[in-house]
Amino acid sequence: MAEPLRLLIIDPQGALQHDVAEAALAMGHQVILVADIAQAAASLRASQADILVLDWSSRETGGALRSILSQDPLLVAIALIPVDDLATQASQALASGAWDYLPQPCAPTLVEAALRRAEVQAFRRRADEEAQRQDREMRALQRATNAITASLDPDQVLDMILAETKEILRVESASLLLVDEDKGGLVFWASSDGMQSLGGLQVPIGRGIANWCVEHDQSVLSNDAERDQRFYSGIDRVCEYKTRNLLAVPLRVQSQVIGAIEAVNRAEGAFTAGDQALLEALAVPAAAALQNALLHRRQREDRDLLEAALSASSNGMTVIDAKGKVAFYNAAAAQLFDRHEGGVLGQDAAALLAHYGGRLKVLSPAGATWHSLAASLATAAEGRSFVVTVQASPPLVLDILVAPVRYPAGKPVSRLVAWRDVTREQEVARWHEELGYIIVHDLRNPLSLVHVGIEAAQMFLPDGTNPDALQGLTLALEGVVQLERKTSILLAVNQLEAGAYALNRVAISLPQLIEAARQFYGFEAEERGVTFAEDIPAPLPVFNADRDLLEWTLGNLVYYAVKRSVRPGRVSIGGRPESGGVHISIASQHTKPLGQQPSFHRLWESASNQAEAAFHAEGSSGMGLYFCRLAVQAHGGKIWAEELADEHVFHVWLPIGEPTPPAAVPYGA
Repeated sequence: MAEPLRLLIIDPQGALQHDVAEAALAMGHQVILVADIAQAAASLRASQADILVLDWSSRETGGALRSILSQDPLLVAIALIPVDDLATQASQALASGAWDYLPQPCAPTLVEAALRRAEVQAFRRRADEEAQRQDREMRALQRATNAITASLDPDQVLDMILAETKEILRVESASLLLVDEDKGGLVFWASSDGMQSLGGLQVPIGRGIANWCVEHDQSVLSNDAERDQRFYSGIDRVCEYKTRNLLAVPLRVQSQVIGAIEAVNRAEGAFTAGDQALLEALAVPAAAALQNALLHRRQREDRDLLEAALSASSNGMTVIDAKGKVAFYNAAAAQLFDRHEGGVLGQDAAALLAHYGGRLKVLSPAGATWHSLAASLATAAEGRSFVVTVQASPPLVLDILVAPVRYPAGKPVSRLVAWRDVTREQEVARWHEELGYIIVHDLRNPLSLVHVGIEAAQMFLPDGTNPDALQGLTLALEGVVQLERKTSILLAVNQLEAGAYALNRVAISLPQLIEAARQFYGFEAEERGVTFAEDIPAPLPVFNADRDLLEWTLGNLVYYAVKRSVRPGRVSIGGRPESGGVHISIASQHTKPLGQQPSFHRLWESASNQAEAAFHAEGSSGMGLYFCRLAVQAHGGKIWAEELADEHVFHVWLPIGEPTPPAAVPYGA
């Protein structure tokens, strides 16, 4: 059996109850009896009717019918017309919107037949209206989906979601709440109309229908909000609003609930299951579009932050894409690029470099040209460094790094070209070198005079001179000798760095070399309570080397070991043949691990000025250890440091002939 229909009968006199009402009830339909047009209108506002039956005996009936049908155009109206004026009144009734008419009085069979016809028409109209409604909703849903997914602006996406929700469901207001992991619970991200003041408001954890919806991952349809125990009235108080009914649907991205969308106060009647299904269908693309928009915003904010940081850098930075085009450059790079006519973005990087090729000169690595630099922009699989001069006003010296930028999979997708203006540093280094050279040369002559003077005093002092005075002269002479050695080391460092130091190779016995280094700092060790222990098996091979360089080298290592040894302590010096050379070790009982000593391991790779700066904090110039590395490398050897349980050890390997040196153990390995 078809679903029962609702008949609204306007019967001022009660005369229709027997003819029409009984027939409708017999057919299984519901009957609503009202006495006049006003009651009929009120009944229609409260609930829907399918068939209207009214007495056409009054002149005002036509206007009343038109008014009722304007309120509910789906009504199937049957006019009951007095039989004595049937022809005239029937045409008026039909013109006023009646679908059918019956003479009055009328036989029961005719009444039933008219109701059957009206029944069919009512079902047809209801089906047509339902089909049209579904079509409208599907079209609206499609428009909403297209509109929502057409933007990556979160604010615009939010506005679209709320606008489409209001239009599709015909509600007074709509709100969108998202889970805030930092604050906990739900936060209003966007609201429409009377609830616009809710933006940013946090819903108390565990309160409200939206929270329940998110926590249980279920939609909620509440047509009597005030009586719903899950309803939180505090939101209404904030925005001075009155919530009658409410529909809430969770927003899901894959299996995660990210929030909820609410529709409040349906404009016509109560929310239905169809409304819930429609909002659930809208929530699917809305959640995905919102998630994409928020992700895009975060990526844009991260990109803007990165670009701001890069733009604030004083170093020039440029990104070259996989096609060799300039994809990005910062403000520091623009100082060079802005001189290029026609702009830079999208330009071929190699062609752009060729534009400046006539003004570039590559200083390092040796033998490199600007063509080498250009090739590295497209082919370098690992980072490469270049130092170039640029003919400009004033001239520039740039330290350039070309490094591949890789995705997590490891494939290079672009290249970063970064450069630092080292013009001033180059000038300062040159001035520092020249100043040091001048100072050393100016010191050597006075020191030589002092040296000669002290030795002369020792030679010509009369017998019986105070022993303390003689001891003072001896200490003064040792100090002068140390100063002379340090000035010689400074000169040697400059020459070794420039590759201009000529080794004066002579036959050297390792025990004699170590003994000379030990004796030179014997007084320092005695003052600190440090003793020496030697482990040098005989015989050891004699090798050719620069005696002065190696004596200074081993002396500096012994001095460093003595200075940082425990007090009282022991410095152990050992030597043995190894891999076609000699292996020398100098170990001291340490007071703290090497890694806790400021910048110790940096000395092996630092430039002299960096080493010097690093060791100021330790009360040492740092130049000595840097010199040791240069001197050992000049002999084709290796130098490294090792940390053991209770001591740290310097290792030096020097070749006898020209063998391949063993792999050094770097600091920290």
